[in-house]
Amino acid sequence: MTYKKRIYIIFVVLIVICIIPLLFLSLYNNPTNDDYTYAIRNQDTNLLTTILNTYKHWSGRYFATAISEINPLIYNSLTAYKIYPIFIILAFSFSFFYLINTLYKKYFSKIAIISLSSLLILTYLVKSPSIVESFYWFSGYITYTIPIITNLILLAYLTKKRNIFNFIINSILIFITVGSNEISAIIVFTILLYINIESYKNKEINKYYLYLLIISILCIAIVILSPGNFLRISVQNSSYNTNIIWTLIISTLQTIISFFAWGPILLLISIIYTYLWGIKISHYNINIFNTKLKTFFIFFVSTLFLTHIPPSFGIGSVVIGRIANVVFVFFIISWIYMTQLFINKYKKTSLVLKIIYIINILSYRLFLYSFSIIFSI
Repeated sequence: MTYKKRIYIIFVVLIVICIIPLLFLSLYNNPTNDDYTYAIRNQDTNLLTTILNTYKHWSGRYFATAISEINPLIYNSLTAYKIYPIFIILAFSFSFFYLINTLYKKYFSKIAIISLSSLLILTYLVKSPSIVESFYWFSGYITYTIPIITNLILLAYLTKKRNIFNFIINSILIFITVGSNEISAIIVFTILLYINIESYKNKEINKYYLYLLIISILCIAIVILSPGNFLRISVQNSSYNTNIIWTLIISTLQTIISFFAWGPILLLISIIYTYLWGIKISHYNINIFNTKLKTFFIFFVSTLFLTHIPPSFGIGSVVIGRIANVVFVFFIISWIYMTQLFINKYKKTSLVLKIIYIINILSYRLFLYSFSIIFSI
């Protein structure tokens, strides 16, 4: 067995060790906070009435409102509160695997793909702003974790063959993700905008992606133009006294802080990724990596900045908890993507390759040594 295969197995074992306790914790899950509020709201009305009333008086999040109809409290079932998180955790894990498998299945074995997926999930579990709101709070995961899942699957489908079937799937995923929360809506919009800009720079207008961008804009318009949004913002703005200047300042600071909060662990992940996956991928001419590092970095920072605007302006708050979970997943995926762009750009620079090689070997040996100590205890 090669060294790489051993470390692949270690990551898979680690994720299993981490996921099993999370699944068992579901048995102790119970409703809290907004779960009761939404149950009362939905209990005496049908689905359509709930969506329309909420749209008019509180929120434009049409999909999050619709899916709140499966709130177990409406059906007097506490058992469902213990079952739902299991499906959310498994679906969340699967979405990472599906994305990586879609992108790398031609270049790596299944164990290598599962290992990379495990590494990314482990990164999330280690630094997640709120595991509770990710997997256990009903009102939290239907609004924020489900769109994380659909967004990752959307990223995978955007790379697939451009045909009618995949266009319909992409459109449905956009509809769900945008209609769940404003942060996910921003991420979907900027990704599709970036794809279209890159196509245009190559002197090509790709109608497939242009139509998907238009669909995302239409869905965002439905969310933003909700009368309920204006009512809620007017009340919250008067309560929190937010303004444009405050919003821009706090959004800028939060964008910078994100790199200090999440950057260190992702630097380590980048080193591991480079050795185990990145260098090999750099030898192939993969279309999704045919973009400039500088251009993507601008997109990345701009998107980060934009994701901080809704909570800053709406309630005068920084991005925390369930909202930060959405931003963090975007940060992880974008960081790994930038790492690959960096490797591709500098792979022919001998000095850079030597530095990367030395760092990789040292970190790899240290990693194996650490686990040998752990398993010998």
